[in-house]
Amino acid sequence: MHVYVEPAIDRWRPTSGRMADRAALIDLAKRRAVQLGTAPLRQAHCLIATGHQPWLWHPGILAKDLAANTAARRFNAEPIHLVVDQDSLDEIMIEVPIMKGRNLSAERVVLVSCQPTVPLCCQPPADAGTMYKRLMRFIQRHKAPIPVDLEPLINALEGLPECRTLAEQMTAVVSRLWRPFLPDMPVIFSSELAGLQGFANLVDQMRADPQHCATCYNQAVATWPNAGIAPLLTDPERVELPLWALNWQRARRRVFADVTHGAAPLRMEDGSSLDHNCETLAPRALLLTALFRADYCDLFIHGIGGTVYDQLTDQWIDNWLGRTLAPKTLVSADLHLPFDVPIAHANDMIRAKWWKHHLPHNLDRVLNLKGPQVARKHILLQQMNDDRDRARRAGAFREVHAINMELIHRYPETLSEAQRKMNDTQLGVANRDVAAKRDWCFALYPSEQLHALARRLSSSS
Repeated sequence: MHVYVEPAIDRWRPTSGRMADRAALIDLAKRRAVQLGTAPLRQAHCLIATGHQPWLWHPGILAKDLAANTAARRFNAEPIHLVVDQDSLDEIMIEVPIMKGRNLSAERVVLVSCQPTVPLCCQPPADAGTMYKRLMRFIQRHKAPIPVDLEPLINALEGLPECRTLAEQMTAVVSRLWRPFLPDMPVIFSSELAGLQGFANLVDQMRADPQHCATCYNQAVATWPNAGIAPLLTDPERVELPLWALNWQRARRRVFADVTHGAAPLRMEDGSSLDHNCETLAPRALLLTALFRADYCDLFIHGIGGTVYDQLTDQWIDNWLGRTLAPKTLVSADLHLPFDVPIAHANDMIRAKWWKHHLPHNLDRVLNLKGPQVARKHILLQQMNDDRDRARRAGAFREVHAINMELIHRYPETLSEAQRKMNDTQLGVANRDVAAKRDWCFALYPSEQLHALARRLSSSS
């Protein structure tokens, strides 16, 4: 287990008092608590936030929620999990390890086939019975070779609450899976943030001077090219804004400010106007954390990827609005499932092959053998080095080969062990990629591993 906490939790410095429009945020979390069975958000002077997309994520994401709870206890704060539900996905699946004998592999179980271009917040929920049946058919097909416990996931899929979207449904599943390891956390959805006053204020500021907003944004993108954030498009008639337009069962669409009008009305890429009757605005990645860190939380916990791209957010907001955002921290973890199978590297295979080739010709040296045959072999080898007569050298070579064969027949177990090690190494190389995976769904890990992760984060200082 490798745990990343930067800086240590004792050195975190939440900036209390940012909770503008707190009543609205509490109301959002309360409605989700009633619907999904998650926790309500209580009044607190300090809020520590983290979050992720609503699918079956790995323990590195769970680590952020565990750290949020640890920090909430230390700083008399409240934790909250932000569900980033405006992203799309081809399918909701879980990868499961399969062990046949000492051979390790992985198979995908597709629980839900999604509409690949439609955000999860704009898709209806899946049929829970179908998800359950797909998982059970997979288990029945493999039975004994599955080296992990799928019972928690089976239980999480049963009796799901009524949900309006696929994002809500998957959040209900994930929240059931995390309950043994952390107190229930309040959750809110990024697609709902358009109803907050802080979001409306940022949109108004973007529309007031779209060119300045986009210029500062693009300067930050150019400063951090490895973050994987695309620049905003700008031209004399329109400026792209870091917003998505969401519509039920439709692909999300980019949003532009029409700068040919003084009020900078919002339009789609094709020039059509934003239809407020059926379309909702949602923040893109940088604006999402900017909104939360500006007005709604006192500290935001990122994983490794989020920490990289949020450097852009700090620069963008400082240059655009001159505001300092709430601090961000990094938390993640690498956990590997415990498999009792051979695991090896490619270099191990090179060495094993060399050893198997070397051994038949050098048993006397390897086993430190003595006796007339070994002495004769050493004399022949010395003579061969100095002898220029091809016939005598060939005869000496045949005699040395005969001695080696006699030693092989006398000590067969040594060569058998070398062959076994090479076979194990070859198997270990094949197993290694699966055994080295750190992104299994967190529910597949033994509970003692996840409780150990919780203890590590609880004691982080």
